[in-house]
Amino acid sequence: TSARISTIRRARSPSSGTIPTWPSTGRSIPRTLTHAQVTDSYLVTVAMENGGKLATLDRDLSTRFADHCVLIR
Repeated sequence: TSARISTIRRARSPSSGTIPTWPSTGRSIPRTLTHAQVTDSYLVTVAMENGGKLATLDRDLSTRFADHCVLIR
């Protein structure tokens, strides 16, 4: 169990180089329509602000933000 926790901590650690981390942003995307889309819009905004794209399984999200998302099939 402690080996698992240690592995998770390393994976979450920005210094491990495993998972890139981006700083948060205060901007929001005005195309947010419902409370269900708030998190999606936030994640797209963070990706945009850092020159990246959000990988998603959500076809609607990838259509709404086509320039900033990559649909995983």
